[in-house]
Amino acid sequence: MAPSFLILLLLQSLHACTSSQRVNQTDSLLKWKANLHYKSQTSLSSWVGDNPCNWIGITCDKAGSITNLNLSSYGLKGTLHSLNFLAFPTLMELQLSKNSLYGTIPSSIGRLSQLRVLYLDFNDFSGNIPSEIGLLTSLNLLSLYGNQLNGAIPKEIGILESLKNVDLSNNNLSGQIPISIGNLTNLCIFNLSINELSGLIPQEVGMLESLNELDLSSNHLLGPIPSSIGNLKNLFILYLFKNNLSGLIPQEVGMLMSLNKLDLSRNNLLGPIPISIGNLKNLSILYLWKNNLSGSIPQEVGMLGSLDELDLSLNNLLGPIPTSIGNLKNLFVLHLFLNNLSGSIPQEVGMLRSLSKLDLSRNNLVGPIPTSIKNLKNLSILNLWENNLSGSIPQEVGMLGSLNKLDLSFNNLLGPIPTSIGNLKILSFLHLIHNKLSGSVPQEVGMLGSLSYLDLSSLIPIEISNLTLLETLQLSYNNFSGHIPEKLCLGGLLQNFTTINNHLTGPIPSMRNCTSLFRLRLDGNLLTGNISEQFGVYPNLNFIDLSHNNLYGELSPKWGQCHNLTSFQISHNNITGRIPVELAQATRLQRLDLSSNRFSGEIPQELGRLTSLSILILNDNQLSGNIPSNIRSLSSLEQLNLAENDISGPIPTTIGECLKLRDLNLSDNKIGENIPFEISTIKNIRKLDLSQNLLTGKIPSDLGELQYLEVLNLSHNNLFGRIPDTFDNLQSLTNVDISYNHEIHSLTNIRHRNIVKLYGFCSSAEHSFLVCEFIERGSLRKILTNEEEAMDLNWIKRLNVIKGLSNALCYMHHECSTPIIHRDISSNNVLLDLEYEAHVSDFGTARILKPDSSVRSLVAGTLGYIAPELAYTMEVNEKCDVYSFGVVTMEVLMGRHPSDLISALLSQLAPLPSSTPPNWRQMLIKDLIDQRLLVPTGEATVHVASTVRLALVCLQANPQYRPTMRQVSQALTSEWPPLPKPFSMVTLEDLVGQDLWG
Repeated sequence: MAPSFLILLLLQSLHACTSSQRVNQTDSLLKWKANLHYKSQTSLSSWVGDNPCNWIGITCDKAGSITNLNLSSYGLKGTLHSLNFLAFPTLMELQLSKNSLYGTIPSSIGRLSQLRVLYLDFNDFSGNIPSEIGLLTSLNLLSLYGNQLNGAIPKEIGILESLKNVDLSNNNLSGQIPISIGNLTNLCIFNLSINELSGLIPQEVGMLESLNELDLSSNHLLGPIPSSIGNLKNLFILYLFKNNLSGLIPQEVGMLMSLNKLDLSRNNLLGPIPISIGNLKNLSILYLWKNNLSGSIPQEVGMLGSLDELDLSLNNLLGPIPTSIGNLKNLFVLHLFLNNLSGSIPQEVGMLRSLSKLDLSRNNLVGPIPTSIKNLKNLSILNLWENNLSGSIPQEVGMLGSLNKLDLSFNNLLGPIPTSIGNLKILSFLHLIHNKLSGSVPQEVGMLGSLSYLDLSSLIPIEISNLTLLETLQLSYNNFSGHIPEKLCLGGLLQNFTTINNHLTGPIPSMRNCTSLFRLRLDGNLLTGNISEQFGVYPNLNFIDLSHNNLYGELSPKWGQCHNLTSFQISHNNITGRIPVELAQATRLQRLDLSSNRFSGEIPQELGRLTSLSILILNDNQLSGNIPSNIRSLSSLEQLNLAENDISGPIPTTIGECLKLRDLNLSDNKIGENIPFEISTIKNIRKLDLSQNLLTGKIPSDLGELQYLEVLNLSHNNLFGRIPDTFDNLQSLTNVDISYNHEIHSLTNIRHRNIVKLYGFCSSAEHSFLVCEFIERGSLRKILTNEEEAMDLNWIKRLNVIKGLSNALCYMHHECSTPIIHRDISSNNVLLDLEYEAHVSDFGTARILKPDSSVRSLVAGTLGYIAPELAYTMEVNEKCDVYSFGVVTMEVLMGRHPSDLISALLSQLAPLPSSTPPNWRQMLIKDLIDQRLLVPTGEATVHVASTVRLALVCLQANPQYRPTMRQVSQALTSEWPPLPKPFSMVTLEDLVGQDLWG
């Protein structure tokens, strides 16, 4: 649509509202003032009388008509809707920036036909940009940034061909960039950053040949950077960062000869950095970080002689750092971290004498740190961590007098820490851990008077006490041994001290002088000694972890005076005595872990005051008494672990008020009475372990409402009754154990001729027993290993044993109201009665299973019968029993465990057993089966061969290819197809090649 036609339409839309009589400018302004907030009106106190040309913020022409209204930064609050724009036909500038104006931009603003400058930035305007803005055909400058405008950019903006600057940034504009912008050929600055714009960057942007600055950053733009961008020969700034742009960086970028700043970071750009980038001789900033760029860094980068900052980090760049980098004499920042760069750090880096920040971390760089680094006198940050650098730390590092941060950790650096490091007087951060450094930390480290963060590996020098300005001391994950220095807090400024997972021994020195402590971690060492009086009061202490040591003594009541403490962990020590009630004074505590100690006595009622507590772990102690009923006060509690104590009494019903609880473990105590149904009100609970207690009664059916429950353990109690039907609703449940309970009643309800009758269950404090039906002949394994009994077990009986076993498993998997996985099918757990009828026994590892689900649990079963997937996953489903059935079937037919055959079947990871070695594939069935019996004849030959074939399918390595037990059971009762050749000539390969299911 032609611009002139659009203007005509817009004029017609305003025509009905226009008045033939000129509206008085004075009245219009005074009416607007009256509608502003009261404080805004005081800012316009000069607006009185009938001559607005004398009012503040107003400029008039010689004829007395208002040409400029400039009230920027006047603290105005209100809307523009009471301002009649029709009264200002001569207005050329409307500047209302940096106020608190709100509401929508009135469509009547289009009546300002002479307007050249419109500044409404830094206000609270909302709604759409009115399409009537297209009537302002004289407009040169348009600034609406820093508002809350939404909706699309009106296509009518393309009518304003006089526009030079457009800034719509920092709003909520959405939709696509209109292609009509291609008409704005006089545009110099175009800023649409920090919006919600989407779609492609239109090719029409290449028509803006006067453009100096283009900023489309921080939007949701996608697709490629248009090649037409190469037309913008006057472009000085190009910002496209933080979008979803993809594809290659176009070679045409190299045609932007005037470009000074190029930022394409935080996109999805891929492919190599174009070599044409070497043409941008005026470039001072090049940011391409956080893309998917690949290939090597082109040598042409070294042609960018004006470059101040180069950041290519967080890409997939590989190959060496180009030696041409040494040409960038003005370079201030060089960031190449998190790539796949290899090779050595070039000596030419030492030519970058202006460099302040050098970060080559997290690459695959090898070789030594170049000695030429000594030339970088202005370097403040040197990050080379997580590479494969070797050799020693050069003494020349000590010549970097401006260095503030040095991180060489996670490399293969050898030898001692150079003594010259003591020259780095303003160094505040030193990180050298995870290297192969040897020797002791040099005494010169004590000369680093500005050091506030220290992370080393070696012995802790006594001189470390000289660092009186030290705020952070990080010694974690090394091989430190010896004692913690006595005068560690001599300066009193130490805030963070961590020495996690070392080999420090001896007592903790008195820490009473460390009054500035904020974070203290000494966990995972070999520290000993009595801690009762080693600590004082720390008003700023936020986090302390002394766990996994050999500390003893009692907890001091002074810990309660650390009122800013959020995490207190002292687990896995030998702390004794009672839990001090004073701990309840540390009301900001979020995590309290006193587990694996020797605390005794009752859990203090006072802990109920810790309403911010989200984690309370007291397991593995000697606590006694009841669970406090005021646990209801712990409304933020997410994890409660009281396991392995001597707690008695009931589970308080008030626990149901801990609605944020996700993990509740009360196992291995002496807790009795019923499980309170109130637990079912904790809707977010994921793990519930009440095992090994004295709980009685039925399992509350309300537990079936816990839709997020993943782990449930009620085993080893005195519960009885049926498993509630509501458990079918527990869609998230992956691991359930309700064994050794009277709820075993669910198993006693099983009625099948091929399953051992389970009469019940009894238990004592030390032992638990299942009471089962007696099966006369004993286990299948016993019979197969007895020559005489094995001979009595002829082919007809053996086939019947296999059929009975399949029927039992089919019943368990498919016909029980709640499916059951046995998990330990073996010849030891198949019993034979006097008639050689098979009976499945031993439900010790059985798991109740929802249909079409799996259980994640510890591996259970008998070696040689366990499905192979359990070697690399804990996902247990009914296909594990199918595999075990296949093993037992082959054992019945072969008369021995088929270990050699299974090894051959699994020797290659093909889906079908046809991948077995040739010597097995060609083996005759008659030579595979039990040689103690005569070769089968008649119909038995078809049944034996077909049963072997069925067993092989059950032994598939991939559980997806195994049949269900219903399919197996049906196959064993179906009519088998005839053999392809006489039984004496049938091989394994013949059986594998047949279609089992017809």
